[in-house]
Amino acid sequence: MKSSYTRSYVLFLLTLVTLTFLPNAFAQGAAHENMVRLIYFLPNDRPARPDRIEALRQLIKDTQMFYADEMQRHGFGRKIFRVETDRKGEPLVHQINGRFNDAYYRQHPQAINDAWEEIKKQFNNPQRIYFIAIDINSDMNVTWCGAAKGYSEKRGRVAFIHASGHCFNLFIAAHELGHAFVLEHDFRDDAYIMSYGRNRAQLSKCAAAWLDAHSFFNNASAQVGRNATIQMLAPTAAPNGIRLRFKVADADGLHQALLYIKPTPADPARDFKLDGCRSLDGKSNIIEFVSTELFDTSQDEVTLQVIDEQGGMTRGEFSINIAPILPPPTFVSIPDP
Repeated sequence: MKSSYTRSYVLFLLTLVTLTFLPNAFAQGAAHENMVRLIYFLPNDRPARPDRIEALRQLIKDTQMFYADEMQRHGFGRKIFRVETDRKGEPLVHQINGRFNDAYYRQHPQAINDAWEEIKKQFNNPQRIYFIAIDINSDMNVTWCGAAKGYSEKRGRVAFIHASGHCFNLFIAAHELGHAFVLEHDFRDDAYIMSYGRNRAQLSKCAAAWLDAHSFFNNASAQVGRNATIQMLAPTAAPNGIRLRFKVADADGLHQALLYIKPTPADPARDFKLDGCRSLDGKSNIIEFVSTELFDTSQDEVTLQVIDEQGGMTRGEFSINIAPILPPPTFVSIPDP
């Protein structure tokens, strides 16, 4: 009798534990699913501010709606990235207290990298993008509004913004998350969210087409650094620029290629920038770009980034020497006075 009672009691406890924890697991999604995880990061000498945590929840909701609206505008449907949620379905915010004080994170040039290294000690899941609001004292004199790591960060991708001030807004959030989705700067139009324009409020068609295959917008496995093959053919002169040709192949079916080049001194950022994009199909293609901006011999490198139909991403970086194919300089004869 005692043994039967014990077994029944144990079964009751197991059932209670299961019922207690299953709703939370269902709300947050299975561990293998791609989603954005929210982090509220504090220096060790600052108290948490509940209003900023609530503001972060609302900001990520607004950013989801921005992407959904733009994907629909470009004809891809209301595709949206998922956010980790609590049992009530609200965005879940993880609080992390940093090792250093407020002054350090405001003044140290590597503060963001330091914070990211601290966070990775607690969270290290390549199926997540970490959207981090760092709560420092003031953004009046900061040298950055946001920062992100995308393709090169294999142990989880990350986007940083300030937790308050003029940098805490939808367009900074959408821009930095764009980098985490492996989109680089796009200065072709100041309206594009991946530009530095004052009125940036749109996804470009190129960006929307990239996200259409992206694993975070299709609830598929994150696949960065897949084994698509990219071969650059010899560049040649074109009537209006430099012709670049690439041979690409992917057994999962090609979706899109993005060409990135080094910025010019006139560009507002020093990172690579988008120079062109091509929609692809089939399992192998030879694709061509004519760049009208490769007229500076310091632009000695180009990058081709490819995404396949399964969301697998591959990036090829190529050194180039455009000096032999640049058009000869034009000399204008000026008559003697």
